[in-house]
Amino acid sequence: SNQPTSTTSSSNSNSVELYENLSRAYKAQRFVQRNWQKVRDDTTSIETSKHGGTEFTFMSYNILAQSLLENHNYLYLKHNQSTLLWSHRYDCLMREIHFIKPDILCVQELQDVHVGQFRQGLKTFNYELVYKKRTGHEHKDGCAIFFNKKLFDLVHFHTVEYYQPNYELLNRENVAIIAKLCLKSNPKETLVIATTHLLYNPRRQDIRLAQTQVLLAELDRLAYDYHLPDGKLKYSPIIICGDFNLQPYTAPYKLITDGFLNYESLSSRYLEDIPKNEYVNKCGRKLLPPSLGITDDCQHIGVVQNNIRNQTMLHHSDERITRIDPPPNYNDDLFSRGYLRHSLNLSSVYKHNLNTIEQEATTYQNEWITVDYIFYTKNIQLLNNNNNKSGGNNGNNGGKKKINANKQPDDLKLLAIYNLPTIEQCEQIYTIPNLFFGSDHFATAAKFLLNSSQNNYDDCKPPTKL
Repeated sequence: SNQPTSTTSSSNSNSVELYENLSRAYKAQRFVQRNWQKVRDDTTSIETSKHGGTEFTFMSYNILAQSLLENHNYLYLKHNQSTLLWSHRYDCLMREIHFIKPDILCVQELQDVHVGQFRQGLKTFNYELVYKKRTGHEHKDGCAIFFNKKLFDLVHFHTVEYYQPNYELLNRENVAIIAKLCLKSNPKETLVIATTHLLYNPRRQDIRLAQTQVLLAELDRLAYDYHLPDGKLKYSPIIICGDFNLQPYTAPYKLITDGFLNYESLSSRYLEDIPKNEYVNKCGRKLLPPSLGITDDCQHIGVVQNNIRNQTMLHHSDERITRIDPPPNYNDDLFSRGYLRHSLNLSSVYKHNLNTIEQEATTYQNEWITVDYIFYTKNIQLLNNNNNKSGGNNGNNGGKKKINANKQPDDLKLLAIYNLPTIEQCEQIYTIPNLFFGSDHFATAAKFLLNSSQNNYDDCKPPTKL
C-alpha cells in the first residue's frame, strides 16, 4: 500500500523540479539579453568613407555534438532532459544563427550525420561549406566553415590534423580548418579564416600549446599573399576562432595575443608559473622536435629557407597531400630555444573582464569560464624576408617580443561584438542547454570591416593554389 504513495511523491517531486527549472529558464531569458555592442573607435567612420570597405558578420559556435552529449550524459543530470533532445537543440541553434545572420559561420562539434541538416536549415544564407571531421574512427564530430557565396569566393582551403604519429605532444585527434576567401566584388581583397577545437584535458596545457604552434605555423604559410617589390611579404588579414579549451591569459593564449611566450621555466604539463620553494618539473626548452619542421617562430622550415608554401613535413591522413623531406641543412638555432613567437599580430574580440563583476563566460566546466574565442589581426604586417630567415637574437626572450615588421593601416577593423553574459548572469541561467540555449557553450560573434587595400601592386607574385 506504500508503493503508490511513493510513486506519487516521486512524481510530484519531479514535477516541482521541472517547474522550477522552467521558471528559472524563463527568468534567465528575460535577465540575459545578448545584444550587439559597438566598438568605440573614432577612426572607423573616417576610414570607411575615405577608403571604402566591406562590412560582414562573423559567428563561431561550439554546438555540442549529440553523440558527445549522449556519451557523457552524467554531465547533464541537472538539466531539463527534454531540452537535451537533438530536435529541440537544433531548433534553438537555428534560431540563434538566424538572429545573428552571419556572412561567415564557424562551427565546432558538428556531427557528420547532421551536416546535411545544417546545410538545409541555413539554405537562405547561400552558404558554401567546408567540413573536417576529427581524425580517428571513433569520432563523429568535427569543424565547419560556412561562408556566404554571394559575398565571398573560396581561394583555397586546408585542413589541419594535430595528430602526428610518434610525437608525444601531438598524439590527440583534434583538427582545424583554414580557408582563404576573397571578395566577389574585388578578388584582390582576401581574408583568411581558421576554426579549431583544441584538446579538452585540463591537465595537458602543453599539448594545447603544441597544437597552437602547429596552427600558427599553418596560418603563417597559408595567409601569405605575395612578395612586394621591395622583398617584403604581404599577408591577408586573419580571423581565428573556436573552442580552445583554455582560459584567458594562460600560456597558449599569451602566445596568440602577445606574439611571444617563454615556456622554458613553466611547469611541465600545466604551463604555469612555479611558486618559489616548490619543486615541480619544468617544461624545458624542447616542445616540438626539429624533425617536425616547425620553428620556434611558428613557421615551417620550408617557408623560412625556400618560401615553400604548398608542402610541409606534417603528416596528413589525406594521401594526396605530399610532404617535403627535411632540408639537408637547417639552423638549429631555430628550434628548442625555450620560447615561441610569431608575427601575426592577433587580438581577442572580447575583453574578458577578468576579476570584475563584468567577467564574461562562454561555458560551464565546474565553474563559469571563457574557453571560446575570436582572434583577429589588428593590422597587417609586412615582413622583411631576410628577417624571416634569421633565427633572431639568441637568449631566453629572443631579444624581442615580436618579429620585426612594418605596421600598416588596418585592413580588418572590428566594428561590434555580440556581447557575452557575465558570470552573474550565467548563474541566473543555471544550466545550458535549456529551453532557449541549444548548446553547452554560448556563441561568439562580431562585425568587421574589410578595408580596401591601400597597397595594390600589379607586379605581385600570386600565391600557390593548394
